[in-house]
Amino acid sequence: MSDDNQICQIAICSEPCDRAILRMDTQAGRGGPGHVRPKILVVDDTPANLVVLKRLLARVDAEVIAAASGNEALALTLDHDFALFLLDVQMPEMDGYELAELLSGEERTKTVPIIFLTAAYKDERHRLRAYGTGAVDYIEKPINDQVLLAKVGVFLELFNNKEALQWVLAELAQKNVDLNVEIARRQQLEEDLRRLATIDVLTNVPNRRHFMETAEAESRRFHRYGHPLSLILFDIDHFKQVNDTHGHAAGDQVLSRLSDTCVMALRDQDVLGRLGGEEFAVLLPETDSAAGAAVAERLRETVERASPGWSMGELAVTISVGVTTWEPDDATVETVLHRADGALYEAKRSGRNRVTIA
Repeated sequence: MSDDNQICQIAICSEPCDRAILRMDTQAGRGGPGHVRPKILVVDDTPANLVVLKRLLARVDAEVIAAASGNEALALTLDHDFALFLLDVQMPEMDGYELAELLSGEERTKTVPIIFLTAAYKDERHRLRAYGTGAVDYIEKPINDQVLLAKVGVFLELFNNKEALQWVLAELAQKNVDLNVEIARRQQLEEDLRRLATIDVLTNVPNRRHFMETAEAESRRFHRYGHPLSLILFDIDHFKQVNDTHGHAAGDQVLSRLSDTCVMALRDQDVLGRLGGEEFAVLLPETDSAAGAAVAERLRETVERASPGWSMGELAVTISVGVTTWEPDDATVETVLHRADGALYEAKRSGRNRVTIA
């Protein structure tokens, strides 16, 4: 047992001290939502001292936990997160210095402030030893309650401010995550809007506007480098009968399946676009007239062969196709389209389900 019973000689706190403690109590609960009262571990092998210290510390906004030995204190640190340690120096088995060294060496407790309370060792040598073990203060007994409460209040406020900062940082981190999610959502929305502006929703191929922009770019390449460039223009034969006989839903299905079939039959560099209604066009870069005619015939055969499997009974869908190739004097894409349209008209006039070369 320690003879440090002098701690019981505590002065009565004055009125100014009451106001200071009231201010400290008010500040101590500022840890933000989910704030938990800080915990103080008091270690002293004298029961009377523990009673007095717990009674005194009841005036601050903290949970006070007592330990009668160093080993008991170490065990308590496994179950609790403490804001402050108040250690008696002179204790049997493990004195306060030894306990402080152990606490300072553990990851969970190395940043927790330590205040020594002692009546036995008041010389400078022991004070320096205390600071060497990681203590932040060294208070001699008999203890003035105003001094102890003021110092405890400082460390509790630091703890609460640290907790509040951690809460704010966590909140900011969550807001940053939410912001990144919102940015990604907006980017996806913008991408979807750009896609809707360039893609025909029903067939999932370029719409007329996007196809024409691509054709203009390919036309400029043709005039600059002279590489062959061909155009296929086709539409579905008797498409009105498909809608009238099977309904518009079936007609939409035909358009969707037709575009899928044609994309599978084309090269990656070829561009299929829906110009409107049942009319489609294909840009064929690096393709001369003969190769363009071969691609057109392959498309026609592929559609005729595949269409009975488009969930429409035995109805066979066919296409009429016009093919042309860019010429050096073709000033506009419209000129080329007009020539291909003439070939398409000739294919229809000649009986449909055929390819005509302009």
